[in-house]
Amino acid sequence: MSERAQTPLMLYVVEDDARTRQELERILTRHTDLEVRSFEAPLDALSQLDSARPDLALIDLRLPQMDGLTLLERVSERVPDVMAIVMTGYGEAETPRRARERGAVDFVQKPLDLPYLLVTLRQLA
Repeated sequence: MSERAQTPLMLYVVEDDARTRQELERILTRHTDLEVRSFEAPLDALSQLDSARPDLALIDLRLPQMDGLTLLERVSERVPDVMAIVMTGYGEAETPRRARERGAVDFVQKPLDLPYLLVTLRQLA
């Protein structure tokens, strides 16, 4: 068995709303085999990339310090094979296209469709 098969994939959740972040961490830890690490601030997530490289990322679009698309670009520069999903509660028509252009594999609207998100994460893993 390979080392990767024994180690769960790591998911970074970057969400500035504490309640949403805590709920996502609780639900994703309970319903997936992923190792979930959550961050309130983009710079906190970036500071962990060298010691804990994510396989997946769930990134809010509107964050303090920098927007989610900029964070996605910076994560992708250091972890080129990261599979990211961008989420937002703001339905601007061009945002899904911009997210995909910057490397996102999916884009989800808030309030989140949790069954869809869980299926998507399982497929990516």
